Amino acid sequence: MNSYMSRKTISQTPSRLSLESPVLEYNNNLANSGSSLSLTMLQVNKEYHNQSRTSLASIFEDLAIIRRSFLKRGSDMMYM
Repeated sequence: MNSYMSRKTISQTPSRLSLESPVLEYNNNLANSGSSLSLTMLQVNKEYHNQSRTSLASIFEDLAIIRRSFLKRGSDMMYM
């Protein structure tokens, strides 16, 4: 039952399936669970990096909008 549970956990991890073949699931349960944990942490780090990069990009987009707004307002005031 333990190897079945381990196999089930590994097969539900998408990054695990893309990196290793199903034959390697039966090697060592302890090593497999450790590999699964490290791959999960890599996935979490990747998601956090993507999320922080997206939020940083949105901050720069907001700053660009604000800058354009001030430039437009300044040019409007020059012609008044």
